[in-house]
Amino acid sequence: MIISIVFFPTAEITSTINSYLKHFSDSTIGVHIRRTDNVYAIKNSPSELFYKNIEKEIKENDDVKFYVATDSERELKELIKRYGEKIIYQTECVRSRVTSDGIKSAMIDLFLLSKTQKILGSDWSAFSATAAKLGRIELIKMLK
Repeated sequence: MIISIVFFPTAEITSTINSYLKHFSDSTIGVHIRRTDNVYAIKNSPSELFYKNIEKEIKENDDVKFYVATDSERELKELIKRYGEKIIYQTECVRSRVTSDGIKSAMIDLFLLSKTQKILGSDWSAFSATAAKLGRIELIKMLK
């Protein structure tokens, strides 16, 4: 049996999504780095693979930007340190997904990732896969 689930963001979440989309261009790429609770993503999708692919994308197009969705503040800070203004991210994001505000932040990340050109994603992440399916875009898993 195939089950299809359709969900839509609330007006509040849509407003937040639209405020971030203003910073997107035709060459914005999604980056989803899962770190806090997924051992397969941590083991199989090391940060260095994300850096390598981001640098490859920058060499191909200096105007590229990256929307970053991550549950790790440390990963986000490192990406900002390395790539500066090429990084777009939720400034008011609640990274823990155990509160209603954290779930709202996750929904915003999910829909924003789906609006990118493609996603550099984590292994064993339904979140990366769902965002790609939602946007009908390519998911490139960072696998060692």
